[in-house]
Amino acid sequence: MMPRIAPVTGVAAAAHGSLKFFGEALTLRGTWMQIGAGFANPSNLMLRSGSAETNIGAKAKLGATELRLEHEEQRFDAADVSRSRTLAGVVQSLPAKVKIESDVVNDHYTTTGTADGATAGEMKVTWMPLSKLDLYTDARRAFASTGTSIQPDFVGAGATYRVLPGVSLEARHREVLMPGDSANYSITNLGVRSRIGSHSEAWSSYQIAGANGEYNAAIVGLNNQIRFSNGLTLNASAERREGVGHASIADPVRALPFLQNEEDYTALGFGAELLPSAKPYRLSARGEYRDGTLRSVRLVDASGDISFARSLALLERTGYTQTMQSDALATFSRRMSTLWGLAFRPIGGDALNALAKVEYVNATNPLTAGVLASRGQEARTIAALETVWTPAPLVEVATRYATRRTAALIPQLDGTMSPQQSTADYIGNRVGVDITPWLAARAETRLLIEHSSATTRWDMAPQLAFSRAGLEAAVGYRIGDLRDPDFSVNGGAGFFVTFGVKVTEKSAKSAAEFWRSRQ
Repeated sequence: MMPRIAPVTGVAAAAHGSLKFFGEALTLRGTWMQIGAGFANPSNLMLRSGSAETNIGAKAKLGATELRLEHEEQRFDAADVSRSRTLAGVVQSLPAKVKIESDVVNDHYTTTGTADGATAGEMKVTWMPLSKLDLYTDARRAFASTGTSIQPDFVGAGATYRVLPGVSLEARHREVLMPGDSANYSITNLGVRSRIGSHSEAWSSYQIAGANGEYNAAIVGLNNQIRFSNGLTLNASAERREGVGHASIADPVRALPFLQNEEDYTALGFGAELLPSAKPYRLSARGEYRDGTLRSVRLVDASGDISFARSLALLERTGYTQTMQSDALATFSRRMSTLWGLAFRPIGGDALNALAKVEYVNATNPLTAGVLASRGQEARTIAALETVWTPAPLVEVATRYATRRTAALIPQLDGTMSPQQSTADYIGNRVGVDITPWLAARAETRLLIEHSSATTRWDMAPQLAFSRAGLEAAVGYRIGDLRDPDFSVNGGAGFFVTFGVKVTEKSAKSAAEFWRSRQ
C-alpha cells in the first residue's frame, strides 16, 4: 500500500515556516492558522469555528544587538472579537550577563460596537548574577489610547531561582498606575514549579492584588503519570484557580499582551491506557471535569479495538460531552456518540483495506451545529463503508459510501418543539498519484443527496502534496456548496493548506492499526 495521511484534526488550514539569511544574521518567520466550519473544542471555547491567527516577524542580529519586528492577529468570529499587536524593538546584550529589551507596541481590540487601541513603550532589563538566578525589572508607558478600555502604565520587578534541576521559585511584583483619579493598585505573583522524576510535575502560584485578601488569587496544579509493566498507563491532573476581584477579569496588566477573561475554575482529569504488547487488544479511557465561572465541561471518552486476526478487527469508540457556558443565552450543549466498526484486510495482500461502521450521535444544542438546526435536540444514525485500494504501486483510490437518518426536535418561538426528519446518502472519492518520492497529486469529490428536501450538494478539491521525513503539507483549492457536520469536515470553498504525518503500511501491522489513525 502507498503512504496514507492522518490530517491535523480540527484545523481547516494551517501553515508555518522560517527562513534564515547570512547564517543567523537575519531570520524571517511566519505562522498562520484557521479553524474551519464545523470544528469546536468543548474544553477551550476559544477554539471554535471561524477562528484564525496570524504571526509574522523578522529578526536581525548585529553583534550584541538584535533588531526585531513582530505582528500578530487573532480573530474569533463566534464571539465577534478581533485583536492585533505590532511590536518594534531592540534587544541589547551587555557584559556581566545583562540584557535590555526596549519595544514600541501598538495594540488593537475590536468587538461588537467597541474599538480600543493603545500605543505604548515597554522595557525589560534582565540580569543573571548567578547561573541559578535571574533578576529582572519591567515597565510600560502608554503614549496614546483610544476607546473605553483602560490599559494602564506599570512598573515591576521579578526573580526566578532554580533551586534544583527541575525545581524553580518564581516571584513578580507590579505597581499599576491608573490614569486620572482612579486608585492605583499592585499585583504580586509568588510561585513554584517542580518536576518529580520523569513523569510528574507540580506547580503553584499565588497572586496578591492590594492589601485586601479577598482580591487575591491562587493557582495550584499537579500532573502525574504512572506506568506499569503489563502495558497499563495511568494519568491524573488537577488544577484550581481562585480569582482576583480587585482587578477586572479583562485586566490588561494581568493578561498582556491581549485583553482576555481569567475565570475561577476547578479542573480535574484522569486517563488510562492499556497496551499489552503480546495481546490482540488495546483499551483507553479518559475523563475530564471542569467547573468555572464562565464555562463548565464534563467529558468521558472510551475507545478500544480487538484483532481477531491480522486481517480482521473490531473497533469501538464511545464518548459523552456536556458544556455549559455563562453567556447571555446561558448556552448548554450535550453530545453523546458511539461508533462500532469492522475492519478488514485480505490475507492474500494489502492492496485493499475496508471498514464497515455504524455510528450513533445524540446531541442537544451541538457546538458544531447539527444537520437540521443548531438549537434543540437531534439524533442521527450513520452506516458507512470505506475502502482504500492500490491498483498500482504509485496510485491509491479511496471511496466512502454512507447513509444517514436524522430526527430532530427544534424549539419554536411559542415554546413548542417541532419535529423534523431527514434522510441522506453520501458518496466520496479520492484519487492520489505519486509523481516523485516527495510530490503527489490528488483530487477528491464528494456528493450528498438529501431526500426529504430533494436537494443535492457537492464539492471537489484538486491538491498537491509535498512530503519529507514523514511530514506532509498539502495545498489545494475547493469548490462547491457541500457543508455538513458529518461529511464535509475540511471547511468551505477556497484555498486551503493542511499538514499531516505519513502512516505507511510497514507501520500498520494489522487491520485495526491501519484504521485506528483514521478514526
